[in-house]
Amino acid sequence: MAGYRIYRDGALVGSSATTAYADTSLQAATSYSYYAVAYDAAGNVSTASNTAPATTPPPDTTPPSAPSGLNAAVAGPTEVDLTWTASTDDVGVAGYRIYRNGTLVGTSLTNSYADRGLQPATSYSYLTVADDADGNSRAGSHTAGATTPAILDTTPPSAPSGVAATAFSPTEVDLSWTASTDNVRVAGYRIYRDGALVASTATTTYADTGLQAATSYRYYVVAYDAAGNSSTPSNTANVKTRHH
Repeated sequence: MAGYRIYRDGALVGSSATTAYADTSLQAATSYSYYAVAYDAAGNVSTASNTAPATTPPPDTTPPSAPSGLNAAVAGPTEVDLTWTASTDDVGVAGYRIYRNGTLVGTSLTNSYADRGLQPATSYSYLTVADDADGNSRAGSHTAGATTPAILDTTPPSAPSGVAATAFSPTEVDLSWTASTDNVRVAGYRIYRDGALVASTATTTYADTGLQAATSYRYYVVAYDAAGNSSTPSNTANVKTRHH
């Protein structure tokens, strides 16, 4: 025996080396008729099997029930843990979408979710929406609010390192450096030119423009966190702008 050919409504739709076959991509609420034919390695074909009818079920248009009992428990300055009562569905709940302040922030296959990476001393509002496998969803749960506590942070970030200054043009110097670390979070960096503050940035690069041509400058960078703690200065990078 080499295998079997499967016919749907008289037309060949597939083959199988076993005695089972999954026919997919059918229409909902539609009747079909199947039979199978066996064949061997020499190409000999058996007579057709008995005919087996099947009718696919109608599409699922019933949404799950709305999640209930949503609870938002503060787990720390940067985390809120959510739990709720599971929804029900005529077929089955596929999962839940979690919204924070009206914006989708995550999904869960269970009736719980840990929302991390939040800001300390900040209020948040949550709701959840249940979905089923056919894409039906119900209006969200009731909202639940939570406020993360403040952090008494007195630890400064580490100093930025590897500050490099490149003369991009007669009037521009491009700076880059290795990011600092902090016990909570680095909020940004202050850039100093010749000892004077010229700008701040949330990234590890900065383009200093409006400079004088063929002029030497000294740069260093200081990191700061959300609590206002500042690092010690980075290394100093010396650079001379290009001539016109």
